Amino acid sequence: MTNELKQVISSYYRVRGAWTSGAKNTNDYLAATCLFEYLSYRLLESDRKDILLGFRIIIRVLRRIFRSHQGIKCFDPKANELLISGTIAIQDRVTEYIRRSGKANLHSYVAKDVMTFDGVSRLQLLVHFLPFAISQSFRAMFSPYRQGVALSIAEVAEIAYVLHYIRKNNIQKVYDFVPYEIDSNFMYVVFQEAGINMVKVPSSGPLATHHKILLADEVVFSTPYHLEEYQKFRDSFRVKQTLAWPPERAYQYYPKYKNTPPQAEPSTIGFYSHGEWLRRIEKHSAYGGRIGEAEETILKYLGRYVNEHPHIRLIVFPHPREMRPDVAEQMRTFYRNAVGHDKFEIAQFTGGTTQNFDKTDMAVAAFSTILYERLYCGYKTLIGNMAISEFPMNASPLNNICFRTYEGMSQLISEYSAQPVDYFFRQTKLEPFRAVHYPEP
Repeated sequence: MTNELKQVISSYYRVRGAWTSGAKNTNDYLAATCLFEYLSYRLLESDRKDILLGFRIIIRVLRRIFRSHQGIKCFDPKANELLISGTIAIQDRVTEYIRRSGKANLHSYVAKDVMTFDGVSRLQLLVHFLPFAISQSFRAMFSPYRQGVALSIAEVAEIAYVLHYIRKNNIQKVYDFVPYEIDSNFMYVVFQEAGINMVKVPSSGPLATHHKILLADEVVFSTPYHLEEYQKFRDSFRVKQTLAWPPERAYQYYPKYKNTPPQAEPSTIGFYSHGEWLRRIEKHSAYGGRIGEAEETILKYLGRYVNEHPHIRLIVFPHPREMRPDVAEQMRTFYRNAVGHDKFEIAQFTGGTTQNFDKTDMAVAAFSTILYERLYCGYKTLIGNMAISEFPMNASPLNNICFRTYEGMSQLISEYSAQPVDYFFRQTKLEPFRAVHYPEP
């Protein structure tokens, strides 16, 4: 791994230099912009103020260097495709998605955020890693881009080890399932130099949130809106080929909705939560716009609508993180305060939200990939788009289901709640978002 670590450190210094150079149109510059100017999900919001952040990250990496095997699962030693994700928790779901949609024969799954550094000389690794890491730690202490500088300590070591693993196992193609992370484009630059093909797999959400800059050989689009955004961001969205896949979890729920989707429960409205209120309490990175404010505004609107239309049932579908027993009372209190009364239900259906699209006639959310999955399955959906200033783009048919005011939401509900699903998709021009227009998962 020593050679790979030297190579990645050298590439890092070159990319960092490109960031302050006069050439603003190179891949190095674009990768550097993400490394230093974007925020990462891997750190808490409070880490911005931690002057010793770099040194703390060194300690975390050292623990992984001396820990026993963890974070890499080998499936087929003869295969030549690798899947990179962030954590172990989603391994089964993501692996199945890549195998089905990409027809991939995977060698291994790599959970880059937690993987250990097995099979290498620890002494040689430390000799080359520590000088870089300590230098970056001191640099981070006084940098206005502290998070990005400090995170590079872990990122450089991780990318170097993955590159070592790739070469050792003759991997030729890599699927990047965390292209929203700030080092994803830097990793592409490194892998491109090594002749490794990279496919990036964004979520179904708007690319504008995390992917205004994206470098890859191939990129997966799982909603028609991605194609609209691709045209807008072409200067900084540099890919050789686009691929059309269904949403990530479609293979799990597609059989239920494939032929004749169950009829939705009349006189019901669902709210799909992103759990932003809890993310703020837990001090997760404030990434993706004013989503929390938007969610509270939508809930206030829905509370008013239910008061004015008492025959309507309001059902809240919490984010999985909100369903933890230790936050149950906090959750109930938050929604009671946000809605303004107790005339709502917390969804208790089995099977998760995607298995229960038919439980509400209309669904509303501020920001969630579940919106696109619901449209994919053929159910009426509205978006309170107060959170993302660039969403949707002016000519997009998604504008037909977006609102910013109570009057706008009320008008959309009144127009479509009593209408058949086909009427909704025809009038909103969202027919291309339905499953029949995608490859079968």
